[in-house]
Amino acid sequence: MTESYVLTLKLNTSPEQDVWLSHTFWCGQQIYNVLVRHCKKQLRKLIQDPEYRDLLVARKESGLSKADKNRINQELTDIRIGYGLSEYQLHAYVSVQQHRYKKSIDSDVAQKIASSVWRSVEKYLFDNGKCIHFRKYDEFESMEGKKNTSGMRFKDGRLHWRGQVIQPQIRTDYDRKALKSRVKYCRIQRKPVGTKYHYYLQLVLEGKPPVKHPVGHGTAGLDIGISTAAIVTKDSCKLTVLSSDAKDHSAQIRRTQRAMDRSRRITNPDNYLPDGTVRKGARKWIRSKHYRKLQFRKKSMERRHADAINTGHHRLANEIASKADTAYVEKMFFHGLARRSKSATKKADGRFRSRKRFGKSIGNHAPAAFLKILESRLASSGGELIKIDTVSFRASQYNHVTDDYVRKKLSCRGSFVGSRYVQRDLYSAFLLKNSNDTGTAADRQKCIDTFPMFLITHNACMDALLAENKKYPSSFGLRSYKYHKRNC
Repeated sequence: MTESYVLTLKLNTSPEQDVWLSHTFWCGQQIYNVLVRHCKKQLRKLIQDPEYRDLLVARKESGLSKADKNRINQELTDIRIGYGLSEYQLHAYVSVQQHRYKKSIDSDVAQKIASSVWRSVEKYLFDNGKCIHFRKYDEFESMEGKKNTSGMRFKDGRLHWRGQVIQPQIRTDYDRKALKSRVKYCRIQRKPVGTKYHYYLQLVLEGKPPVKHPVGHGTAGLDIGISTAAIVTKDSCKLTVLSSDAKDHSAQIRRTQRAMDRSRRITNPDNYLPDGTVRKGARKWIRSKHYRKLQFRKKSMERRHADAINTGHHRLANEIASKADTAYVEKMFFHGLARRSKSATKKADGRFRSRKRFGKSIGNHAPAAFLKILESRLASSGGELIKIDTVSFRASQYNHVTDDYVRKKLSCRGSFVGSRYVQRDLYSAFLLKNSNDTGTAADRQKCIDTFPMFLITHNACMDALLAENKKYPSSFGLRSYKYHKRNC
């Protein structure tokens, strides 16, 4: 498989084409839900199969040889295929369903829809998936083809699909350079903007993207938290809040949600109990035009917030890639940090502690998405993002002057290294930058050689933050740094 990248272009659609695309997405959603219904039915039969259940139990037994495991796996696969649960069997099944919507959906697009359903089935069978879900109309947001020679294709600078020819907006030199690459296949995506959907063409192109930003050389250390990032390169330090430029729409979204709830209660009074809670059991919900308008407004605000976060992440990733081509970062499991605590504990006064963790903060700053963007950005220029094991490295505990490890409280936002006071996250990023070849510990000699330059850039970074006189998170440790700077 060759390297690929994606170019997104806005489509100049007429009102008639908007109506046609809206109907096409409805047809795609119907096909998707038919496949989900079929897979749910076959999965129930599969799970109730006694032979399949016995093989699963046998597969978990300890002491099995590799040959026995392979034999059991093959038998499990044969049973699953017997129930029609494979990607190519779903492709065959969807061909019959696609015939009902052949005026709007071609066979390639239908097979790609089947492949997306199969990925959900795979996650349910082989990963931690709990269920495969139906999709509402407003949750079905993209459709794509398989090749650029038939069906949905980009030809002569336009999108051709099912008799429709739509012109995309090609505005920048980057767009023109990218279009010189071979188009593998096309994807149509829709986004809520204002009071209607806007449609975008995503071209999956072969090769590497054109160079848009300068490419740096050297190493960088990145200490990332749930909402902040500390970056250290050869001649710079940066302490920032992830997606700090993104406008917070949470208050507007909450007000819109309350208005939606009021509208829903007025139009569905029989679905609520006298105490205001929802009645149990199957119900028919009526959604008024006002409710749908509020729902679209909420979705539009969420889209704007997500786009702003994505833009901020790309800007920061480009800044790092312009100074270094290799970055070191600790492995982080943000999914676990976002989940609620399983057990409830009590405080000293007998009250229960909240089971919430960092879900809201992670959702507002998306640190995992930033790492993915940075990894892709470095790889496109021949670089690499290296993930360090936190258990062996222990960047927050190491002191290269004394060459020992000291545990610190999370509330301690700085420490003395020799006679100098340094911010905790920036120093951790400095140690990650000076990792040894195996990535198991900091190279002490590298730290000794580069520490004087780090102190200069560290102090410049912290002084600049203090001079801005803005409100920053307490994890930056600006108050402690100011105190030690004045008294040392």
